[in-house]
Amino acid sequence: MKLKFYILAFCMLFMTNAAFSQTPEESFEKANNFYIAGNYEQAIEAYRAIIDDGYQSAELFYNLGNSYFRMEKIPSAILYFERAARLAPSDSDIEFNLKIANLRIVDKFETVPKLFIIEWYESVLGFLYSGVWGWVSVILLWASFLSLALFMISGTTSRKKFLFLLVVLGFIGTVLTSIIAYNAYYNETSREFAIIFSTSIYVKSAPDESSVDLLILHEGTKVEITDKLEGWSEILLENGNKGWVPASVLEVI
Repeated sequence: MKLKFYILAFCMLFMTNAAFSQTPEESFEKANNFYIAGNYEQAIEAYRAIIDDGYQSAELFYNLGNSYFRMEKIPSAILYFERAARLAPSDSDIEFNLKIANLRIVDKFETVPKLFIIEWYESVLGFLYSGVWGWVSVILLWASFLSLALFMISGTTSRKKFLFLLVVLGFIGTVLTSIIAYNAYYNETSREFAIIFSTSIYVKSAPDESSVDLLILHEGTKVEITDKLEGWSEILLENGNKGWVPASVLEVI
């Protein structure tokens, strides 16, 4: 699996001690060197130390996922590939490695059929991060105002028609990208997904050990958390099935 040797955006989540023995970039390079040398356990420790210091990036999660994959720790590999995909949804390397890792899990579910327009819209939502869609909306808005200003001072009829068309298209684009940005942000923050981290677990009909067993899931399976109650989580599968599992078997993406 290909390793990423650069950091596009290390994001600091919280400030740690002011004095660092190594910069994040140096620590990242050190972890990469462990990986290249085949010392995957040390690479995992080094990548996780960077995360523990409050940093994250798609490259960091991707490389950590690769390290777990090399150690045959498939659930952890999937978890970090998924986390990488949230930060870089259009990265083809992340998408490919995630598909490879998912081939190694037991559970395979057919997704609930969706209308083409819904599938297309969901692919648009996932093409860019919500913040990027927000910037696209702002740029289109400013372009619309600029076109409007030029329209007001333009003297020729043909130029006015062209600028008016730009104004209309710009405002329509602003509205559409604003809606996309909002929905993408909702998906990123309001919908909660997780990976099963138990070798096998029975999905229950209710948040109670004595309730009916609906099906059995295995480690590495991705689920959506739709509700929580006293140490239990209600999960939704890709095929539309629902049930309850102990929250302790889940690792939130």
